[in-house]
Amino acid sequence: MVSSSKVFAWGANTHGQLGTGDTTDRFEPEYIQDANVSVITGGGSHSVYTDGIDVYTCGSSYAGQIGREGVPLHFQKIGMESKYSVASVVCGWDFTFVLQNGGCLTAFGSNAHNQLLNSEIKQVTKPIRASLPTVRCVAAGLRHVITISDMLLWGSNHRGQLDTSTSKTVKNGLPVYLKLDSSHGCPVTCSAGAYHSVILT
Repeated sequence: MVSSSKVFAWGANTHGQLGTGDTTDRFEPEYIQDANVSVITGGGSHSVYTDGIDVYTCGSSYAGQIGREGVPLHFQKIGMESKYSVASVVCGWDFTFVLQNGGCLTAFGSNAHNQLLNSEIKQVTKPIRASLPTVRCVAAGLRHVITISDMLLWGSNHRGQLDTSTSKTVKNGLPVYLKLDSSHGCPVTCSAGAYHSVILT
């Protein structure tokens, strides 16, 4: 996204994730639409943005990662049942989290690695609220999630990205609490790569 709030996209478009209205790959930036975008992000084959009020998605929906059924080739608004405005959106490979300004975290998409904090479901097509303390920051890796509230991490731990003694997914769907030594200060923001997590204090 550029500062004038014109959305451009390029690259793989097999699932309509560029929002161009078709499934043809683009090899240079192409103008998509004007929008009042505050945050824009992409997953493995889906794209998401917010204008601070509503959330818009396009691309693959095989795991529910766009918050509705079907494969929209243009960005379309999804239903968010909350009185709060939207602070941020983040995508993993095939799941999405929406952080609202009241600290509420909403999720949809694949739960194959317990990314959605519910060990009883495989995937979610419509946004559901995550049962967590008030969240200040959220980031998503390939198949794991990190938040700043009480410093929680969950999902896949294939490469130790959850900072636990095992390298496997936490099967019970519960988050891992990361304890920092007080000498390191308080976390203020977080981010995640495919198989790693980082925080800034």
